[in-house]
Amino acid sequence: MLIWNKQKTSWYDSFQNKTHVMNLALLSKIELNEKVLKSLIGLFRSSKFVSREEFFIFTESIIENQSFIHALEWVPKVVHSKRFEFEEQAKLEGLVAFQFSERLSSGEMIRAENREVYYPVYYVHPLERNKLALGFDLFSNPIRAETLKHSIDTGNIESSSSITLVQENKSGPGFLIFYPNYRGKEVPETLSKRREMFEGFALGVYLIEELIEDVMQGEIVPGLNMVIYENNVIDEENRLYGNLMENQEMELSFPINVSGRTWLLVWQADDKFNGGLSINFPLVASGGFFVLMIFLAMIFEMNLMKTKAIEQEVKIRTAELKRANRDLEQFANITSHDLKAPLRGINHLSNWIQEDLGENLPAEVRGHLDRLAESVEDMDALIQGILEYSKAGKSSIERRTVNVEGLIKKILSFIDISNDVELVVQNELPIFQTDYVKLSQIFSNLISNAIKHNTNSNKRLSISSKTKGLFYEFRVEGNGPGIDPKYYDKIFQMFQTLQRGSKVENTGIGLPIVKKLVEEANGFIRVEPVKEGGTAFVFSWPVNVENAG
Repeated sequence: MLIWNKQKTSWYDSFQNKTHVMNLALLSKIELNEKVLKSLIGLFRSSKFVSREEFFIFTESIIENQSFIHALEWVPKVVHSKRFEFEEQAKLEGLVAFQFSERLSSGEMIRAENREVYYPVYYVHPLERNKLALGFDLFSNPIRAETLKHSIDTGNIESSSSITLVQENKSGPGFLIFYPNYRGKEVPETLSKRREMFEGFALGVYLIEELIEDVMQGEIVPGLNMVIYENNVIDEENRLYGNLMENQEMELSFPINVSGRTWLLVWQADDKFNGGLSINFPLVASGGFFVLMIFLAMIFEMNLMKTKAIEQEVKIRTAELKRANRDLEQFANITSHDLKAPLRGINHLSNWIQEDLGENLPAEVRGHLDRLAESVEDMDALIQGILEYSKAGKSSIERRTVNVEGLIKKILSFIDISNDVELVVQNELPIFQTDYVKLSQIFSNLISNAIKHNTNSNKRLSISSKTKGLFYEFRVEGNGPGIDPKYYDKIFQMFQTLQRGSKVENTGIGLPIVKKLVEEANGFIRVEPVKEGGTAFVFSWPVNVENAG
């Protein structure tokens, strides 16, 4: 029989206070995580295209400072017609084994079966301990699929039920928190619009054990025990963490909201409990409530400071990206204005020397002047390329009905060696309303690239297209010497030229411009070898210009 004396009263008050503090600490972690995911959504909303490197830089410092976050991920919505493009793009970025995958009941990861829509883990950090998750289609798991659908339809941040993570072979349950992202800055008002405009999830991954360890901060309180149940139900099936004590003297239960899902926290204490280690809880109980409030205020203040730090970091990173784009454009304008003028002066001076001296000009000097003129031309082309890259995609949409076959023939007519090129149109190319200037720029660069680097006497250019969902997929294929697959991930980088010392004009900017324009239209571009020799560039372009982002 329990004798309830003053000491027991003090212990009970201490137990109650201690559990309240821990509950608040756990809730603050959940709230902090929601702010982290919101900031990650802000990153994707601030840019039409977020690279893997940008994702890594953004998430690296967050995970370093928040040990309870097991992983941060970006999960796009991918319709079946774009599956191949997403998989190939990831391979071009160095993930050679990337594919959309799913998990068998045996635990084996296999290639995902064909579905109408996929939700693959496309970006993840830290990558090393989460390699198995990369490419995993969350929709392949019924538990995750249920949460995904509900989050998309409501626009709410939501947590999954208890799951076994695919990241690694670690014991213990985990859970996911999804933050939906839609085109535009606000959640669409209607269900149909939410489904139509949904783009992907910012996703947080957690092991419950790691989360609780972070909340406890390594503190072990003798006689104090915590058990967590899912769905507000105390049974073995719903147990997430800990084990119930059989001979407890005190017990309290607290339901808490974890991103839309209810957890039941059951706290127990036996006769070893003496009020905890970190503060004098009997003093709190007797002196009372005021000291406790001070302590709680300190906890909230610390978490608030962390939250503000993360939000500030988001603002800084976003500003850095915008500033980098502005700096590039400003640099390009300065170089165009300040460097082209002296280049024209050098060119005019060279021409005047040749005209004035005429036949009296020594052959050796004439050769030097010719090489000087070539260098001026190369420099001028490089400056113009930088200017074009900085401005690529920034012009307003020039909507026009475009006959793609007619556009290609027009581009060929402006190329000096076009008479030596056999044009093969594999199928009927589309006639559609689109951004004429940008599409023309893409084809012009790809066609010029295919012809300039083709050393065959019989040059052949093959163009084809097919419809894939909301996009046309265009294929530009040349019968030139081809590109070694080991260079596929480099040719879209600025100033990358594979033919050093070539007589062919090549600034290494044309293909980066193409990639930038295609990606800003929400498309993808990839390189493929041709069996008969040569290289094919395949890119997707929206059927409707309104889908260009």
